[in-house]
Amino acid sequence: MKNSLFLNILLLTILSVLFACKKETDPTIPPPYYPPNDTTLHTAKPLQIVLDVPNASVVYNAWGKLIALKSDSSYINSHGDTVHTGGQYATAFFTDSSTTQSLYGGAVTINGTNIYNTLQNNYRGSTSALDAGCAWVVVGSTLVPAMSYVYTGSFPQFTGNIPYAVTKNNGVSLTFNSSTLSNTDSVYVVISSSDANNVASYYTKIFAANAGTVLITGSDFNFLPANSNGNAHILLVPFQVSPQAFGDKKYVFVKQAEIAHTITLQ
Repeated sequence: MKNSLFLNILLLTILSVLFACKKETDPTIPPPYYPPNDTTLHTAKPLQIVLDVPNASVVYNAWGKLIALKSDSSYINSHGDTVHTGGQYATAFFTDSSTTQSLYGGAVTINGTNIYNTLQNNYRGSTSALDAGCAWVVVGSTLVPAMSYVYTGSFPQFTGNIPYAVTKNNGVSLTFNSSTLSNTDSVYVVISSSDANNVASYYTKIFAANAGTVLITGSDFNFLPANSNGNAHILLVPFQVSPQAFGDKKYVFVKQAEIAHTITLQ
């Protein structure tokens, strides 16, 4: 099927051919992460932004972050049905004091699953059973201490409304309060759209979990190109952070949910 093809073949040169013949109602769905040693080019760049939440080195004076992620991406097909795909993933970054260099931290596991060390010492991989807790183990190295931490409690969750159609005239209204968010410190919003050359642009903003009803006006994201071919998305990323000290260094453990809708943007 076309959608599974788009999920597994993301090389832009191939996609350019597929887009030429695909139906308007067969959008690409952003993958939740980039697999280890995957050197293909991707259209789902917002996830690179999402995985950098929060700015641990600045906000928490931390030397790295370990993130557990639950993802749900969806779109409306030509029959009017909502189609979902998702998974559970983990990533880890360890830095030096200048935050300019990623460090090797030895083997890293979450819930007994190895997280692969990709290029530039960025650890990424798929995992499972995150609802039961996130049991992190870092073997450590010369510059990164050994760590063992179990992040218990429920995952962040958003139960409010997210649109599948966005117009710049009306903007985007979202509600963040105790009725729509749980187990959440803050929520990150990303609106992305790609132009005819598949070059993506992004609007990004962070909100408090108790921000109430917020209106992102069309003027805020007017620079995004209009898009109805499946290359525009809105992503909500509620996250929760637990800073932990190991020796004289602090690291942040993060639980985050990602809800991604493929949208039409006019």
